[in-house]
Amino acid sequence: MLRLALRGLLARKLRTALTGFAVVLGVAFVAGTFVFTDTIDASFKNLFERAQKGVDVSVQARLAVEEDFATPPTMPADTLQKVESVDGVDAAYGSVSSDGTLLDREGKPILSNGPPTLLLSTSPERFDPFDYKEGGPPKTADQVVIDRATANKYDFKVGQQVTVAGREPRKNYTVSGIATLGDSDNLAGSRMVVMTLPEAQRMTGHHGYDEISVAAAGGTSPDELKAAIANKLGGREFTVRTGKEQAAKQAQDLSDALGFIRTALLVFAGVALLVGGFLIFNTFSVTVAQRSREFALLRTLGASRTPQRMPTTDANAPMMMVSTITERNSCAR
Repeated sequence: MLRLALRGLLARKLRTALTGFAVVLGVAFVAGTFVFTDTIDASFKNLFERAQKGVDVSVQARLAVEEDFATPPTMPADTLQKVESVDGVDAAYGSVSSDGTLLDREGKPILSNGPPTLLLSTSPERFDPFDYKEGGPPKTADQVVIDRATANKYDFKVGQQVTVAGREPRKNYTVSGIATLGDSDNLAGSRMVVMTLPEAQRMTGHHGYDEISVAAAGGTSPDELKAAIANKLGGREFTVRTGKEQAAKQAQDLSDALGFIRTALLVFAGVALLVGGFLIFNTFSVTVAQRSREFALLRTLGASRTPQRMPTTDANAPMMMVSTITERNSCAR
């Protein structure tokens, strides 16, 4: 019976191939969806870990209501001195960030329905996550750094003038450098404009700090330092995380925001599986209807659902006869 089944499959190669393809297509769609989304999640995690370069502990103001990508309130300027006074702190630095507007070379705002333009403050070399492919970090209030993706797309060069607007009126700056964030040309699609800290505070209107990055002294673990800072500041007004926890949260927020991609792809995968199952069911229904005479002949010869020995002197005779009839029926069809 096994040899007969194999011969039947070989006699109908196209039908067999299409049936197998329907199964493979549905399974591949589901597997590909999970591989694709998991790859995106891993890429975002690596990107935000890069953004937390040198950070053992991150301090932010606590949000009244936790939401994905909600902007924490700006912390008072004296928060930095409180953090620096904690035992185990080797270095601490405050930074600000906010949405802004970058104008292209024709003076038109660069806008999109997706990731925004971020105005960021510079950090000391210890905490600086950027790789400067051309030029270097801004040294004065009249200089900025542009991410490489934006520079390539809008033809910004080191030494040229660009116009940036924030909460303060637009101002012309000189491009001092073009940077990447590790292997990424921007921050998850967001355009980046990096300024000196005082200029970033002026343009964003944030006169304190949006985040304080802390490096632990030798012999102090990030978890120990996190507990000490949280005890110093109090847990009601501030959120204290290790650098890895902060990177994981940022990556998870972005993954949750893009969760509709996984849902949409899984819907298409479900449709593919449904269509594939319907195709396979119809294929076998047609096959059974077309081979009813062949199945009847097999039962006449003693075939059953379980293998049985045929009481005949020539075990190959029934097989040869069935094969001949099968081939004739295939030619007739």
